[in-house]
Amino acid sequence: MVETFTMSDQEAKTSSARDILNNHLPIVLDLVKTASLVVIAASSVHLGHHVHEMTHEGVIWRDPPGESDHSGHKH
Repeated sequence: MVETFTMSDQEAKTSSARDILNNHLPIVLDLVKTASLVVIAASSVHLGHHVHEMTHEGVIWRDPPGESDHSGHKH
């Protein structure tokens, strides 16, 4: 015996859309995760470069200024 199943067009579209979503969702989420990690890494490198520049320009001190530097700041 051969049974035939009939579905309405709406049910066929819904199940195929659901199948497509289930098949592609892990791939899309992996791409989003990878892109996020790339952006975080690039931002870290960029920030590190600017901190390095500011350190050499004297904006950020490695050591606190000596006692002879009295540029208006009092403790």
